[in-house]
Amino acid sequence: MPRIFDRPMSSGAGWSRPTDWLTMPTLIDGEQKIAMLVAVYEHDSNFSAFTVSGGNYTVDWGDGNAAQNINDGVQAEQNLSWADYDPSTLTSGGYRQALVTITAQSGQTLTLAELSQQHSGAASSYYSQTLEVVAAGSGFGQITFSGEARCSIMEKFEFVGTCNITSMFQMFYYCYSLKTIPLFDTSSVTDMQQMLHNCCSLQSIPLFDTSSVTSMYQMLYGCYSLKTIPLFDTSSVTDMYRMLHGCYSLKTIPLFDTSSVTDMYRMLYGCYSLQSIPLFDTSSVTDMQQMLVACISLGRGAMAGTAVDVSYANCKLSAGEINSIFSNLASGVTSKTVTVSGNWGAATCDPSIATAKGWTVVTA
Repeated sequence: MPRIFDRPMSSGAGWSRPTDWLTMPTLIDGEQKIAMLVAVYEHDSNFSAFTVSGGNYTVDWGDGNAAQNINDGVQAEQNLSWADYDPSTLTSGGYRQALVTITAQSGQTLTLAELSQQHSGAASSYYSQTLEVVAAGSGFGQITFSGEARCSIMEKFEFVGTCNITSMFQMFYYCYSLKTIPLFDTSSVTDMQQMLHNCCSLQSIPLFDTSSVTSMYQMLYGCYSLKTIPLFDTSSVTDMYRMLHGCYSLKTIPLFDTSSVTDMYRMLYGCYSLQSIPLFDTSSVTDMQQMLVACISLGRGAMAGTAVDVSYANCKLSAGEINSIFSNLASGVTSKTVTVSGNWGAATCDPSIATAKGWTVVTA
C-alpha cells in the first residue's frame, strides 16, 4: 500500500477547549483586530513573528511592556520571555501563556495578515507556538498561516463579523493540530487551494459558501481524520487536483457538481476506506490519472461521461459494478483505456460494453 502520511491519527474524541487556557478577548464586528494565544516555554527560543499589511498596526505582546507601533507590511517579531508572563498562566502542558493582540491604527484598513512568519533571529525553520486565534476586520482579503513557522499546535481559529476574504490559499497550511473551524462568511472566496492542507486532526468542516470558488486544488489534502464532507456548491469549480488525497477516514463523499471540473488528478488517492463514489459528471475532465490509487475498499465507482484514461485497478468491484462503470463511459472515444485489473469481478465482467464505445479494457 502506498505510504501516504507519517503523522499519527488523532483520537476520535470531540474537541474541548483546555480549561486552563486563558479566556480570549471578545471581538466585535467592525473592529480590525487579531488576538492570538501563544505558548511560552521555559527556554530562550519562544519566537513569534507575523506581518500585517494594508495599514500601520500596533502590537501588544501581553508582557506588560509598552505596545509597539509597526509600519504597514513590516514584520513584527518578539522572542517571548518566560519570566515576563504570569506564573498563574502555567498550563498542564508545561507552558505559560501570552495573549498577543494586533490592532489597526486609527484610519488604517488591514487587508493581509501572515501569521506564521519566521523570526529573523532564528537560524532555521521551526514550528509556531500559537494555540488559538480570533480575528475581525472587514478589510481582510487574506489571512494565512503558511509561513516558514508552521502552526503545528494551533487548535482553533475564529473569524468574527463581516468577512470579505477572497483568497483562502494555504490559509491553514500544515496546521496539524487544528481541530475546529467555525462557519464564517466565505461568499467572496474564489480560491481554496491548499486551504486545509495536512490539517490531519480535523474531523469535520462546516458547510462553507463555496458558490464563487473556482479552485479546490489540494484543499483537503492529508486531512486523514476527516470523517464527513458537506455538500459544497462546486458549480464553479474547475480544479479538484488532489482535493481529497490521503483522506483515508472517509467512507463516502457527496455528489458534488463536477460538470465544470477539468482536473481530477489523484483526487482520491489513498482514500482506502472509501466505499463508494457517487455518479460524478466527468464529461469535462481531461486528467484522471491515479485518481483512485489505493482506494482498496471501493465497491461502487461509476462516473458519468468519462472520456479519458481511467484506472480502477485493485479496488473491490464486482462484475456488476464494473459493467456499470463501462455503461457510463463516454462513447466514440479513441485510444482511451479503462483498467479494472485486481478487482474480484474483473474475470466475469463484460468488456464488450466498453469496447463497443471505442475503449480498450484491461482486466488482468
